[in-house]
Amino acid sequence: MRTARHSKQRGAASVEAAISMLIIIPAFMYALFLDDLLRYAGDLQEAVVSTPWDFAGQNYTQPNSRGLKGGASDKKPLGGNLEVQHQARLMYCDHESSGDSYTASNGKTNDCDGEDHHKGKALSGHVCWLNEGAHQVTCEAVQRNVGVLGASLYQDYHNQFARAGGMYECHGQEVVENYLLPKSFLQEFAGSEKMSKENWSNNGSSIHDNATAGKADTAYYLAEQRYAILMDSWAVNEVPANGGEGESQVDMAVAPGTKSGPLYDRVDLVYSGNMLYTPFQLATTAFLTQASNKLLSPMIAFSRPDDPVTPNVSLTKMGTSPPLQKIQQDSGSPQYYSTPWKDWSNNPYEKTHGKRGKYYMGCKTAQKKKC
Repeated sequence: MRTARHSKQRGAASVEAAISMLIIIPAFMYALFLDDLLRYAGDLQEAVVSTPWDFAGQNYTQPNSRGLKGGASDKKPLGGNLEVQHQARLMYCDHESSGDSYTASNGKTNDCDGEDHHKGKALSGHVCWLNEGAHQVTCEAVQRNVGVLGASLYQDYHNQFARAGGMYECHGQEVVENYLLPKSFLQEFAGSEKMSKENWSNNGSSIHDNATAGKADTAYYLAEQRYAILMDSWAVNEVPANGGEGESQVDMAVAPGTKSGPLYDRVDLVYSGNMLYTPFQLATTAFLTQASNKLLSPMIAFSRPDDPVTPNVSLTKMGTSPPLQKIQQDSGSPQYYSTPWKDWSNNPYEKTHGKRGKYYMGCKTAQKKKC
């Protein structure tokens, strides 16, 4: 009886172990596969989110330079043909931003054409851009109508100085193929249920060829990621030296009396484009005509060096401290502050900055009320 009982116990334990394997082994293997899927989803999100931010560092006063090169025109730069997209694809063709190498090996570019970023780095799933249902980081044509107000002066300014601005949207999607999970497992117990989609480990083709051949019923598709950033390119950027792509050697400084330059042109458009500019111009001319009749030499009033109908702009060179400008006057060339940073003895802006502390508006403790 004891032997029979022990035999029954051993038989029951074997059955329990077999049944447990239906849960333990698939759960363990699925955990490995899901770990790869989560990592790939994070890498995809990084590629798509970081690419539009590269548009934030471009020089929009020269739409055909730096990251805006490659198919851009002065009037309507494209998104997908720009250097930003090209560089993003080079960086993320191996699906991550670390360990990038663009050196050729055996006639191939290590990060893109080769498959070394798959072999030895993927445990159970292999991610790839190369599939008709997936695509590399792609940036759409810039949407220039975003934020347009319809005002004529606004539109004139936008057309002349913000023609490369707008919303840049980028997106991407990847396919993941199974190289670990068996398609079926313990069918004696599982019946016709499939554990996974196609297992490509026994396919003799290359990983890239397999990725290209994958379909919805044989591969896993990560959700498409999309991200957009609105670029307000109205800010004045310094112009690169000699019109090239290097760092700027030209300062945006402009002194009173100077009637040219990128900053002056922007101020002049708003100044002369105002609806009251024409009445002001007529009134100024009438005043000068009347004033000239009181002068011994009437033409002096019209030979003035400072024309009231043209704007005066003052901006010191970057890094000038304090921000002073010399202005030619009858008694000499006195100095004046070109910004409200210093206002003689008051210096309100400088004092506000000094009291601001480490955080905004004087709050030395972040997110604290009544600071």
